[in-house]
Amino acid sequence: MTNGNQTLTRYTATFVAHLYQAGMEEVVISPGSRSTPLALLCMHHPKLQTTIHIDERSAGFFALGRAKATRKSVGLICTSGSAAANYYPAIVEAKQSRVSLVVLTADRPHELRDVGAPQAMNQNQMYASYAKWYHETALPECSEMMLRYIGKIAERAVAVSTLTPKGVVHINFPFREPLMPNLADGNLWKNVVGQDDFFVSPPLISATAKFHSTQLKHIFEQITSKTRGLIVCGPEMDSTYHVAIGKLAEKLHIPVFTDILSQLRSMEHPCFIHSYDTLLRSSLVQEKLCPDWIIRFGAAPVSKALSQFMASVPFLAVVDEAADFRDPSHRADVFYCGSVISFCEQILMKENELTLQKSLYLSIWQTLHKTVQLFYKDCLGHFSDLEGKVVLPVLEQLDENDALMIANSMPIREFDSFYIGAQNCGFVYANRGVNGIDGLVSTAIGLAQSYPRLTLIIGDLAFYHDLSALLLLKQLPCNLKLILINNNGGGIFSFLPQANDQTYFEAVFGTPIDMDFQKAAVLYSLPYACADLADANQKIMELYETEGAAILEIYSDRFKNQKAHEKLWTTICQKIEPIVLELMK
Repeated sequence: MTNGNQTLTRYTATFVAHLYQAGMEEVVISPGSRSTPLALLCMHHPKLQTTIHIDERSAGFFALGRAKATRKSVGLICTSGSAAANYYPAIVEAKQSRVSLVVLTADRPHELRDVGAPQAMNQNQMYASYAKWYHETALPECSEMMLRYIGKIAERAVAVSTLTPKGVVHINFPFREPLMPNLADGNLWKNVVGQDDFFVSPPLISATAKFHSTQLKHIFEQITSKTRGLIVCGPEMDSTYHVAIGKLAEKLHIPVFTDILSQLRSMEHPCFIHSYDTLLRSSLVQEKLCPDWIIRFGAAPVSKALSQFMASVPFLAVVDEAADFRDPSHRADVFYCGSVISFCEQILMKENELTLQKSLYLSIWQTLHKTVQLFYKDCLGHFSDLEGKVVLPVLEQLDENDALMIANSMPIREFDSFYIGAQNCGFVYANRGVNGIDGLVSTAIGLAQSYPRLTLIIGDLAFYHDLSALLLLKQLPCNLKLILINNNGGGIFSFLPQANDQTYFEAVFGTPIDMDFQKAAVLYSLPYACADLADANQKIMELYETEGAAILEIYSDRFKNQKAHEKLWTTICQKIEPIVLELMK
């Protein structure tokens, strides 16, 4: 067996070659024995980029980050048994956030299943509805028909994972021993299917949706008959649609609420209102400025205040590229399946029918937005216990070539509330598919491979959940600035009704872990600094003077942070509510 298993080699190499021809450029490999053919042949391929990570759970999220950054399908390879189960959290997130992953799990052959063989479990359909497509391959053969079959499976896997909505494909490979492929074959990548060039299937084409005339008429009736309209831009992976949104908002003379993940926060446009999360803390604003209709693009917004505001609107239209019916409030009157740009263009094509009168509605929102911007610029620093104080100092260090990843729970909410200027910090990422705190460091390191500099804002519990990901930085050095907001527990629960329970709150929700994270930095040989909120600004500046990956830990008190938010919202409401009443006279 010096030269390895020739049948296994040709069969698996054909699959790997067709993955690349179908558009896959990267594969993340979790070490193991049963996956030997897939792992070695991916590494041996002259153009595939491979990354090895021993922690499957972290590897899954790293692949998720790579797929987000590249907008391409990324492969994941693991051995049989519980290894595949450890990919599950990342697969759930990929499905919910529409990210392309092709998961390749090695498996025992059929005769070793359900008989007590080691490292064997039922891997069929193990990711259930979280996989767009599942297929278990035939055992390796090298007839021309079987090589065509396995090549088509590879092409289909990449195509299905990347077609709208993007998602996860799971291919399960039963392999018999011996598992070692023949890597000494000099013609391995030139002639594995018996001809000079690989046959490639015609590409699958996803047609651009065209809205039916009755659908357009339905929304025209809303936007032309009532002047109080509003556009809400939710989380979106595309940053090119801002021009179309701006043109539509100008024509309709309505405000645009820009979610922190909409990629519009850095855009300066007179119709873009970035401070809505703050403004909607006022019940008077919600009452007096309730719109007659809303068009929502993308996923549901991060802001709870905005979601509640949208739930009471008389007419809500959701525009989404896939028919996933993303409407957690069950309030949408119409779903439009198509791209944002296509929708805007088709509405604007009917420009002659849009005989709209300008109203005060947009100008009121613009005045309130400028008021909040000035207030935060002058006064936010006075709220000494507010974790959101770090937002502006961080943004000041970033530019359009950077990327920012924001962890769930408190960090994403702080940035949604306080990133209201037009600082261009580059692309903004988060794992908002299921809003979990697992795998965030792994995802950030995956993203960081595609950017000259990436900043991760993360809390202490989320950081602890994914400490093992820091091992990746040893083999994949990158310019990752990790800002750890340590309030010793689950700070977000302090804002929920559970906080009123004095008996069990700390044990069940607060969950302080009292970790010395400096020792984690030492373990992984990473530069480390720490600061209190009071001296965070200077330390943030120093962090960005450090070369390569580095950690800055900022200590906070979650109870004081909650009180600071209460005081801030009260103060801002007292400032803006008289303005609302005056403008609406």
